[in-house]
Amino acid sequence: MIARRGPLALLLAAGLLSPLAVGTGQAAAPGKVKVGVDQATNVSFSVTGRMIDVRLRPSGDGVPNPLVQQLSNASIAVACRGRSPKHGRYVVGEIETSWPKDSDLMRTRLSRDGSARMQWCVLEQIDGTDIAVTRKMRTPKPVAPDAPASATP
Repeated sequence: MIARRGPLALLLAAGLLSPLAVGTGQAAAPGKVKVGVDQATNVSFSVTGRMIDVRLRPSGDGVPNPLVQQLSNASIAVACRGRSPKHGRYVVGEIETSWPKDSDLMRTRLSRDGSARMQWCVLEQIDGTDIAVTRKMRTPKPVAPDAPASATP
């Protein structure tokens, strides 16, 4: 569970994190891209520079992810972490926010680019119950120009 008065509160108070509404039109900051998928819940995490996208992917037969209705307007927390060569554990970012109504995408902006060190991300209910976890963030393979858009998570 992400502590309400712990590192997140300090990062927010210091202005190091800020949530963005979905669809603001702001481009992601340049940086390394890392992706990961929780196969059990079909939730993908994508970090590009300072932007974290959490997407509730539909099932293979096109049925919408049931989490879309469960999370609509719900209070959630997203945390992503990695490792620093000098200091061990490294918090890339944590944020508490509401999931956008009837949306399959939630986008959050961090004040700094931690994507190069990204190792895992978690999506939680505000009470600390895990919804989705990806423990192996990876750099995606390049997609051929004529490949279908669904080739990447």
